[in-house]
Amino acid sequence: MGQTKVFLRAGHMAELDARRVQELGNAANIIQSEIRSDIARRRFVALRSAAISMQSLTSCMVVAVLAMLGLQQAYAFHLDSPFFFLLLVALAHKLYKEMRRESAALKIQTKVRGHLSKKSYTGLKQSVIVLQTGMRAMAACNSFRYTKRCKKATLIQSHWRGHRDLCYYKMLVKASTVIQSGWRGMMVRKDFRKSKMGASGALQEAYDELEKQVEDLRLQLRTERRLRVVMPFNALDQDPEFLCQADLEEAKGQEIRKLHQSLEAMHKKVEGTNSPFTEREGEGAQIPIEEASSIIKETQVPVEVTGKVEELTSEVEKLKEMLQFEKERADNLEKQYAEALASGEGRRLKLEETERRVHQLQESLNRMIYSMSGQFSELKMILCASSNSSSPSGFPARDDLDDDSSASSDTTSADSDFTFPAPTSTPPNFSSFSPGAFQLIVQDLSAAETSGTEKWENDREGAFDDFF
Repeated sequence: MGQTKVFLRAGHMAELDARRVQELGNAANIIQSEIRSDIARRRFVALRSAAISMQSLTSCMVVAVLAMLGLQQAYAFHLDSPFFFLLLVALAHKLYKEMRRESAALKIQTKVRGHLSKKSYTGLKQSVIVLQTGMRAMAACNSFRYTKRCKKATLIQSHWRGHRDLCYYKMLVKASTVIQSGWRGMMVRKDFRKSKMGASGALQEAYDELEKQVEDLRLQLRTERRLRVVMPFNALDQDPEFLCQADLEEAKGQEIRKLHQSLEAMHKKVEGTNSPFTEREGEGAQIPIEEASSIIKETQVPVEVTGKVEELTSEVEKLKEMLQFEKERADNLEKQYAEALASGEGRRLKLEETERRVHQLQESLNRMIYSMSGQFSELKMILCASSNSSSPSGFPARDDLDDDSSASSDTTSADSDFTFPAPTSTPPNFSSFSPGAFQLIVQDLSAAETSGTEKWENDREGAFDDFF
């Protein structure tokens, strides 16, 4: 207890802090005083050493001056006399003049040397600038000359390389042309052999077919000759069918001669195809055979040329692009068609709705007109009953009104679609409200409405026709 920890009372901590601050302040004062005393001592020592050195230097200078003047003994024995002081003043004045003169000489020498150095530096600078300008101009000329030479060399090299590449390209084109021509000639010869073999086979088949036809015709001719020999001579003169048969035999003979000629031509062609390929035979093979065109059709293999192949490939690419464009266009048109169908369906629904509403309005209008016609008929009956009980002076007017009402009822029954009861007579006060006039007004309105609907339907149909 109390070895590692110290327990203080309430005021002891403040006292300890105050004591510590005091001790620290005293220590700081001591340190400052020591430092200041050391600084002052060093300054004093420096001043003392400076004074001693100045005094020693002054005494040395005085001794030197006196030695120069030969007054060492006077200095030695009369150091405290006023004459000696005046002598020292004279010597100091003289020394000051010498020092001033030396400083002026030094300044003059410095200025002169600076001027000379500046002058030499300026000349050197100008000469260096001239030399640099000349060197740079020479370097620029050399570089320009080198650039010009390199440009010319580059131009010559480019022309030479272009000429070399052009010659190499021409040589390649020539070699490729020779190779292509040889390859195409080989392919053409191969195709010609194939076509020649096919043509010889077709000609052989045609030849066999013609031989068969000739044999058939010969057999028919033999049978007909035998029949002709067997028939009696008198029947031959009297029968008209025999004359027709003779004409038929002549026609068959002509046909046989034609077939023989065609066989000879086919023989010649077969011999021409079996012979080796020469220019003359190639020209002869190109001659069309008009006589045997109905019997045989030769299939010649076309020779494909590289240029034509390239043109065909380019045309195929163009056709593919056009096909793609047409496909896109067809897709767009299909989309537009679908949109048009959707819009047309919506318009059709709207049209049906409007027609339904028009029919409803027409029915309501008809019902209203029918009810109003009934009301007018009742009103006329009431007015007629009241007119019967009126004065006799009203009979002529009533007759006229009866005629007018009958005429109006006839016109309304003839013109309108609705039937109204025809009253007997109307008073003059209600002549403007006659049912005939009202019926005509309703009829005009309905006609205008129907014409308007028909016109709208016609416009709608025309619009749909233009759209689709």
